[in-house]
Amino acid sequence: MKYPNLFSEFRIGKTVFKNRIVYPAAGTNLGNADGSIGPDLIEYYTEKARGGVGLIVLEVTSVDYPYGKTMDNQIRLDSTKYGKGFQDLADSVHAYGCKIIPQLHHAGWMTDANKSEGVEIVTASDTPPMYVFSPCGPGREMTIEEVKHVEQKFINAAVIAQKEHMDGVQIHAAHTYLIEQFLTPLFNRRTDEYGGSLENRARILTNIIKGIRKECGPDFLISVRLSMRDWLPGGLTEEDGIALAKMCEEAGASMIDCSTGFGPTDETLETAWRPDGHRVELAANAKKQIGIPVSAVGKIRTPEMAEEIIASGKADFVAMARTLICDPYWPAKVEKGLVEDIRPCMSCCDGCLGKIEGTHGRIGCSINPYAGYERRYHEHDLQPAAIKQNVVVIGGGPGGMQAALTAAERGHKVTLIEKADKLGGQLNIACVAPDKQNIAKVVKWYEHMLQKRGVKVLLNTTATLDLIKSLNADTVFAATGSLPSVPPIPGIENGVESWDILSGKAAMPEGKKVIIIGGGIVGCETAEYMAVHGRIYRA
Repeated sequence: MKYPNLFSEFRIGKTVFKNRIVYPAAGTNLGNADGSIGPDLIEYYTEKARGGVGLIVLEVTSVDYPYGKTMDNQIRLDSTKYGKGFQDLADSVHAYGCKIIPQLHHAGWMTDANKSEGVEIVTASDTPPMYVFSPCGPGREMTIEEVKHVEQKFINAAVIAQKEHMDGVQIHAAHTYLIEQFLTPLFNRRTDEYGGSLENRARILTNIIKGIRKECGPDFLISVRLSMRDWLPGGLTEEDGIALAKMCEEAGASMIDCSTGFGPTDETLETAWRPDGHRVELAANAKKQIGIPVSAVGKIRTPEMAEEIIASGKADFVAMARTLICDPYWPAKVEKGLVEDIRPCMSCCDGCLGKIEGTHGRIGCSINPYAGYERRYHEHDLQPAAIKQNVVVIGGGPGGMQAALTAAERGHKVTLIEKADKLGGQLNIACVAPDKQNIAKVVKWYEHMLQKRGVKVLLNTTATLDLIKSLNADTVFAATGSLPSVPPIPGIENGVESWDILSGKAAMPEGKKVIIIGGGIVGCETAEYMAVHGRIYRA
């Protein structure tokens, strides 16, 4: 096998994982309105299990609903009333040899999901430093009794999870949520037993771990998603993170999932300009200091990188969220040697996180049309067309290429017509700006898959009525894309379109003052592209 370490078994106590690949917690907004688990969520995670992942960490699961919510349809485990959905999900995932644990969570101060419900926000301390942002405004410091109440909520949720066939739990102690608000000196200003020293600030976390271990026994898996550091001055240092990991180990944790806390969003959800493996060294450094297994996360994309992380001993598991949202069958394809078939994630954060935070919609993916709709469509098992047709697709951009691919996978005879000399459409422009080169990989993937599925591609060809008739088309898809909007400004005819600059159709101006009209994504990336090439003097 080409990646023997990545696909080796691993044992934690009595729990055996079939490989080292983890799908970490990532919110979907697929829960029911009351916080229960329904068919959409079960099928979403079952698809990940079918794809070959070894461990699924179920998305943020509220232990104190609605006070600790962070998204509209967040699932909950604060009562046995909601247990059956977890059992149904666990049983479905286990059928594929995959383990699953819920991520127990309380949002604390950093949440806006409770605004409309009029819920009072309680947190570790009163108003923190101004550079720690919250959409809700100040929260009220929790009393000792409230802290102990929340500790018990975490413990109770773990007990329910164990009864409902879950393999363990993960405690969310990172990403600016409640427990991390206790851990970090950026936030925790308490002077009682839960404030001051690092040991005191960690008390809520260690009490929860000890309580779960006592109630659920020695073989129950307790993972901690831990902030190994903050990214803001005065926050947790990496030395603090390692000390916290040791405290978790002493309290009875089974493994540490190494992540980070307060700081810019792109430090904990790396955008395209961050290097692959951005947070892996945090796990590697922690592993040298503690005796329990660790999981690494942070733009792990390729099987080569994943294999190296395990083989070199940097971590025991590799966690990949967006990679597995983009292609749930990443593990199966790697194991079968079908690496070229893997749909490449662009790190755009638009279809996944963007759909939830931006529009409060369900999870999706910019280039995986099945993500979030697994209950209706299975990419691995598309329903064959009852009547095979001659399908013609006009336009070789992302929409046209996906339409052609889906039609071919359902058994139709497909011809794709593109007037340019290559496929990709606007993707060929979008990949030019700095740090957006991964978009070019999407075009290559489509080219590979279209060829593999037998789609006939006609480049340098204009779609005419006579041509379509000659192809005996039964169905025609028009996927011709869009054109830039030109503002009605006098003299605009003397300007240059950003598309022409990015595509190389127009030469960049030399020694001139440049004004870019429009500060959206295209305007900004055009400005950056020109600045990198030394062409902007004033913009």
